[in-house]
Amino acid sequence: DFSSRWTRSGGLAEGGVEAFRLKDSEATQIIPIDLNAILYRFELGLATLYEAIAKGISVPDAESAVAKGSGSSTEAIVFVEAAKSRRIAINDIFWDELSGR
Repeated sequence: DFSSRWTRSGGLAEGGVEAFRLKDSEATQIIPIDLNAILYRFELGLATLYEAIAKGISVPDAESAVAKGSGSSTEAIVFVEAAKSRRIAINDIFWDELSGR
């Protein structure tokens, strides 16, 4: 359970056991790479599905079109642009050129 990463040090409950209190949540102060990576993949997935539906093509063909940047349905373009913006933000925030990670 990784829920503790969303909290600052909580108070102690009876018996000295550390307790999670919702008011101790720090979710607005954290930028999780895992969540952003999942959202990035979902954006590409939605673009692919919209492209497949709009053009009446198979999902693999739509995925190929989206990957090549040739997706043309309005909805696909919206999600491709969102994914591009997220990828840029992920690289700007989480990538360290000096260490290569």
